[in-house]
Amino acid sequence: MTRIPRESTACGPVVDGVWELVAIPVVVSFDELVPASQIEQVWCELAGFGNGAGPRDEFLLFPNMFSFDQLMLMPTAMLKEVVLQPVAGQEVLAKINQYGVNFGFKRSTTFLRYLVGFARIRSITPEGIAAFCARLERNVMSSISRYIGQVCGVSLSLGVFRDSLYVGMWRYQMSRLVKLSQCAISEQCHGLHAGVAIRPDEQRGLRVGFFSEKSLIGGRDYLLLARPTENPLRCIERVRKKIEESGIRTVVLDHDVRFDVPLAMPI
Repeated sequence: MTRIPRESTACGPVVDGVWELVAIPVVVSFDELVPASQIEQVWCELAGFGNGAGPRDEFLLFPNMFSFDQLMLMPTAMLKEVVLQPVAGQEVLAKINQYGVNFGFKRSTTFLRYLVGFARIRSITPEGIAAFCARLERNVMSSISRYIGQVCGVSLSLGVFRDSLYVGMWRYQMSRLVKLSQCAISEQCHGLHAGVAIRPDEQRGLRVGFFSEKSLIGGRDYLLLARPTENPLRCIERVRKKIEESGIRTVVLDHDVRFDVPLAMPI
């Protein structure tokens, strides 16, 4: 928790009191591939809407959308300073972006970004949080209609920073997993099935592959990150059930299984 004095922010008047660092994961999914450059226009507009979506004495959001990788790279203390001092924060973000991956040519059906800021999370009513999220969702839909012109699904929520960070990550991965399962089914392969295994390295996560008999479809498998505190076996079971909901038989493989390719692609 953080005490924010009235004079500490350039974003406008802030009531004294105890605030908590929060994250709002925004997951947008489409039926067709969309260039990342187009969705970036939506993120830019949504960042500007953020602070207007809720009462100023309950929410203070930084006017910038973050990727999961950016938030993992940035120490929490630095992130708090970024939110409280927007001008200096932009300079910090410019440095952080140097370590990111350029997704300018990437096309995908699912995208994830975060709004980050402070909120009186313990005093806001559930109805207040629901109304705040509903306004943000309407803004997302409006921006997508204006810039992209496609029907989409939007999932967003507000929660304490670290928990919400992984909630967003998991929702994004599950949405991508459903799309990948649908693509595998569309291949109409003989002996279609999926394999899930714990990654054999120090990073917590899973590898997922779709197979036709013993051949890896597309010549690659996919990486999924796991929650740091989640039991890997429980995580595998969640992934297995999600894939089987699409009608694909899924087997759990040994952690040292050899896939057809040495390096999996991030999901």
